[in-house]
Amino acid sequence: MQLQLAHGATAAAAGVTAHVGYFNRGEHHSSGARWLAGGAAAVGTTAVLRRYGATAARGHNEQEDWQACLGWALSVWICFLAGLYTTSLLIYRLLLHPLNRFPGPFAARIGDLWLSLQLGGHDMDRLSQQLSTTYGAYVRVGSSTLMLTHPQAVAAIHGPGSRCRKAAIKGFGDRALRSYEARVAVYVQHLLARLEQARGQPVDAARLTEAFAFDTMGDLGLGSDFGMLHSATTHAAVQQLVQGMTIMGRRLPMWLMRLLVDIAQSLVPTEATTGFLAFCYRHLDRLLLMDDLERVQRPSLMAPMIAHYEHQPPAHRDLSALRNDCRFIVIAGSDTVAATLAFALFYLAKHPQHVPHVRKELQPLRSVNRPFLDHRLRDAAPYLNAIINETLRLHPPASTIMRITPPEGITVADTFVPGDMTVFSSQYAIGRSEALYTNANDFRPERWHSHPGLVKDASGYAPFSVGQHSCLGRPLALMEMRLVLAEILSHFSLTFAPNFDHASFLDRVHDCMSWHISSLDLCFTPLD
Repeated sequence: MQLQLAHGATAAAAGVTAHVGYFNRGEHHSSGARWLAGGAAAVGTTAVLRRYGATAARGHNEQEDWQACLGWALSVWICFLAGLYTTSLLIYRLLLHPLNRFPGPFAARIGDLWLSLQLGGHDMDRLSQQLSTTYGAYVRVGSSTLMLTHPQAVAAIHGPGSRCRKAAIKGFGDRALRSYEARVAVYVQHLLARLEQARGQPVDAARLTEAFAFDTMGDLGLGSDFGMLHSATTHAAVQQLVQGMTIMGRRLPMWLMRLLVDIAQSLVPTEATTGFLAFCYRHLDRLLLMDDLERVQRPSLMAPMIAHYEHQPPAHRDLSALRNDCRFIVIAGSDTVAATLAFALFYLAKHPQHVPHVRKELQPLRSVNRPFLDHRLRDAAPYLNAIINETLRLHPPASTIMRITPPEGITVADTFVPGDMTVFSSQYAIGRSEALYTNANDFRPERWHSHPGLVKDASGYAPFSVGQHSCLGRPLALMEMRLVLAEILSHFSLTFAPNFDHASFLDRVHDCMSWHISSLDLCFTPLD
C-alpha cells in the first residue's frame, strides 16, 4: 500500500508539474487526438512495465495477472490527471488566473465547456445580451475567455491592417465591384422571376435569399453558381454546410472540436465529411488551370489571390491557405447577404409603414426598363440604406468573432485585459444596448438618417468588424442587399403568409456562428 501511495503521489506531482511547466504555456488544443492516443499508449506501456517489472522483482513464479496490472496503470494515470486537472489546473483557474477579477458565472471559470452547455438551443445572441445585462461590459465566459460589450472594445480587439490582406483587397476594389454589378443583376432578375412565378402565393423568403446569395457568391467567387435559383432546391453542398454550421453553433471548446473532427474523419468516408469543401476545391482547381486571358474575361474574387499564389516561388506556395480563402469567401459572402436580406424583408412585412418612403426615394433613381445602378442607390437612397443599417444592427452577421490578445495585453476604456486571452465583442449585445441606442430592441431605421438622436454612441457599430479582421466583402455585400431590396420593393408588395406565425419568428432564429432561419413565409404580390 505504501508503494502504491508513493506512486500515486508521484503521478499527481507529475501532473502538477506538467500543467505548470507545459500545458499552461502555449496552445495545445489542436492535438487532442494525439494526446488521447498518447494517453492510451502510456497506460498500456505502464501496465506492461508493471507486469514484467514485478515479475523480475519477485521471480518468474509470481507474475501479476494482466487485469491487475492494467488496473494499477489506470490508477496511476488517474492520479496524474487529478494532479494535472483537479489540483493544479482547477486551483489555478479558480484562484490564480489573471481573469479572476472579471465577473461572470462561477462555472465558467472552470472551463470553456460551460459556454457550450448553455447553447443547446444555439442562442449565443440572446445569451450574450443576458450576460451583458447581468454582469456588465466585461464578462468572463470561459477559463481564458472574456466577452466585451463596451463600444470601445471593437477597435481595441480588431486593431490595424496587415500585409496579408493586400492580395485579397484587389478583388473587392471599386473597379472590381463595377465589373461584378452586372453579374449580380443577373441573379437579382432570377430572384424576381421566382417571385413573379409565385403570383402572390406564399414562398419561403429565407430559402430564396439563401439561393440568391449562394448562387451569386458561387459565380463571383468560384466562377460557377450552385444552381439553386434555377432548380428551386438547396444544393447538397450548401445543405452540408448548414448542418456543419449548426454543429459549430454549439461553440464546443477547440480541443474537443478538433478531437471530434479527427474521430469523425477516421470513421466516416472522406466524401461524406468534405462535400462542401470538395465543391469549392474542385472549382478552385478549375480556376488554377485557367490562363490569364480567361481570368481577365471573367474575373472572380479568387483571381487576385490566385495571381499572388502563382507569383510565389513554388517552394513558398501554400495551397492550403488558398483553399481556406476560397471556402471563406463563399461562406462569409453568402451567409451575410442571405440572412440580412431575410431579416430586412421580415421587418418590412412587420412594419409596412417604411415601404412607401423607400419607394418614393427609388422612383427617380431608376431608368425606364433598366435595373437600378448601385452607386445611385448608395448615394441617393438614404431610407433604403438606413433599413439595411438597422437590420445589421439588430442582427449582425458575425456577432462573436474571437481573437487572442497580444502578449502585452490590451486596454479597453481604462480596463486592462491580460495578454494571451481569448476575447470577443458581442455585436448583438452591443447593438441592443440602451446605453448606445434609444429603444435599442426596436426596428427604427430613421435613427440612421432623419433621427440621429436615437443613436447615442455609434462607435461600437461594426457589423462587418473593423481593422485587419474587417470584412473585405462589405461593399459587395451592401451592393447585393441594395439591389435586391430596391427591385423587390419596386415590383412587389409583401405581407406575411396567412398561416405564418410571425410573432414567434425571431424566437425560432438561431445563432449558429451564422444565422439559421428555418423559414420565413411571405407573399409577394406584383404591383400594378
